[in-house]
Amino acid sequence: MKLLVGPVSVEEVKILLNTDVSILDVKNTKEGSYGAAQPRLISDVKNVLMDTNKIVSATLGDLPNKPGTAALAALGAIKSGASILKVGLHDCSSFEDGLAIMNAIEDAIKISGEDVSAFVGGYADYKKINSISPETLINIALASKSKGVMIDTKFKDGESLFDILGVERVGNFVREAHKNGLEVALAGAINEKHMYIMQDIKPDIVAVRGSVCVNGDRTKKVDVNRVKIFAEKLKDINPSTKN
Repeated sequence: MKLLVGPVSVEEVKILLNTDVSILDVKNTKEGSYGAAQPRLISDVKNVLMDTNKIVSATLGDLPNKPGTAALAALGAIKSGASILKVGLHDCSSFEDGLAIMNAIEDAIKISGEDVSAFVGGYADYKKINSISPETLINIALASKSKGVMIDTKFKDGESLFDILGVERVGNFVREAHKNGLEVALAGAINEKHMYIMQDIKPDIVAVRGSVCVNGDRTKKVDVNRVKIFAEKLKDINPSTKN
């Protein structure tokens, strides 16, 4: 399992340089769980990480159901230096809607000529926003030939994805995705008490922010000590982790 942390500034990226964080997911938390950062920030982060083995990913936003807009956002993030794209299918209410978005994004990746992967992202609390189910994400990823799938929470009210969906359903989601050759990233109020779940279901990427920020508040700065503690606990249940 790789650890992903979502920095919102170059200052936070520098804090994370000497940690076991594998993926730095540049984002704008003010614009939602998949909130998109400005291209300048993605580019600056890429430059800071140039001589490291850390990966730059970028969220494209809690996207509207507009494939052209999504494709342009993808191309902009790639041009800015992102190697992984996380796509929040916020306004998609069907398989067809989601597939149109992801096909447009995958085409943008081909146009770029870069080695970039896309994760089809959805929401544990999808019913509240009339979005698509986690299981549909898997079908979309397979049809669009995307790299993987991701679940996060739309509403940051303290409820984790496990509180909303239940451990069994999340576990089934991970297993089904893996069975079909997809990578899985999990996010949504994940903290140290969920380690035993991670050990059991084994997602490829564990994505956090709030749990590694000052006072556990995602609106505050990343706390390097919290990051290191979280990373060590993740290693304890996953000794083969390589960053």
